[in-house]
Amino acid sequence: MAKITIAIPEGTVGLVFSGSSTPVLSRVKEDGPMAGKSVKPGYIVDSLILGNGKTLTGLSKLELITKLKETSGDPNRKIIFEIAYKKGGVEVDIPTGKATNLGLVIAEKKGFPTVTNMSSDCPIKSKISRGMIVGGVSSDTFSMTGYTAEDINAFLNSTSTLTTRKMVFLSPEDPPKEKSIDYEEKVIELPSGRGLGIKLGGSIATVLSVEPSSPLSGLFFPGMAITAVRIADGREFHGLSGSILYKVLQETMYTEGRQLYCPPPGTEVGTDVTLKFFPPTIGQSAEELGCKFESDGEALKLVESYGSAFDVVPKGVIMTAFAFKSAVTADEKVFTPASPEELDAMLLDSSGCARSFIFAGVDSAYMPDEVTVMVPPGKIGAVFKGVPATLVKVKEESPLNQTAAVPGMVVAAVTIDGKTESSPATKALTALLSQNPDAQRSIKFVNPKTF
Repeated sequence: MAKITIAIPEGTVGLVFSGSSTPVLSRVKEDGPMAGKSVKPGYIVDSLILGNGKTLTGLSKLELITKLKETSGDPNRKIIFEIAYKKGGVEVDIPTGKATNLGLVIAEKKGFPTVTNMSSDCPIKSKISRGMIVGGVSSDTFSMTGYTAEDINAFLNSTSTLTTRKMVFLSPEDPPKEKSIDYEEKVIELPSGRGLGIKLGGSIATVLSVEPSSPLSGLFFPGMAITAVRIADGREFHGLSGSILYKVLQETMYTEGRQLYCPPPGTEVGTDVTLKFFPPTIGQSAEELGCKFESDGEALKLVESYGSAFDVVPKGVIMTAFAFKSAVTADEKVFTPASPEELDAMLLDSSGCARSFIFAGVDSAYMPDEVTVMVPPGKIGAVFKGVPATLVKVKEESPLNQTAAVPGMVVAAVTIDGKTESSPATKALTALLSQNPDAQRSIKFVNPKTF
């Protein structure tokens, strides 16, 4: 059991004990000097410490009461209690207010968010004890279990006006065994002109961490997947990886009205990476819209733009569909033009209507020609295949996240402690990295189109 040391004043202490061989606190008198202190019925007396430093253990109820009376003039007495926590924890309704206004301090202790202090005016002090672990928090639209003290405090701060908040407090001997998060779909508008203070990773963009100073603290939490981002310039990306979404957010840092979409956990998410672009409604040809498409025999590719709305669309993307809503019936019509001439005919028919392009090949369009990444000690958290090795997957915990390296890039060279091997096969690359986890390591990635 966890223990807590409570200072008791001189004179009558206002505590009522039960039991015989082992005294148990059964009541705290409302008009006594211990009312409002961090002591509750059910606490078991471990020992009594006198002002001269002497510790008395193994006291019966009668012996404890006698000693308290004999030492009533001692202002430095303390009782050490053992806390008998309720099995399975306790769920508590949380009043409105930020973390700092609730009268309790939640801090990381031994890897868990722990109640390290409570003030006398803490509104839930009668229901919990110092030393308990915060197992989870929830509102009517959100819940998370097994998160850090930083995350718990961010949640409390961002939901300070809600009246539906609850917290689950657990015994330190029975901490949460898994991490989970659940929420209704979220559409979050991003501020412009500053860094967001979040780290992203995964083949589908996933939040890895959120800095306490981030403007998104309390809105995003680790584990939340971001499946779409909409930019006010007409672009709407779907299925981006963490590294590519990071690049899109960086290049649009000063753009107002950016929105991120987070579906509820468990939502089936497609693996296709696409860009939906909403061009101007007026324009009867590609030339009039200020862009140029070419056919590769199977599909149309955007090859150029001329100071138009299409300047924000990466060149080289492949058009997979063109859609517009009929001005007469409001029905959506979807086509896949095979030539620039067919596209112009559709643009002529749709001028004045709401319309959109669907593009594929976005991940390739955001692939740099070359990037060298310094690999820190430990596992690289990535999957390679082929000869030479090609990056096919970047895991959430990989140090390659937040770098310019993206799946599809080829390993042109790997350097270990100054020794370089060019174009290693996957087997050789894996062996070099795993056999030298603490060495100075770097990997040079290149775009396969320029390799």
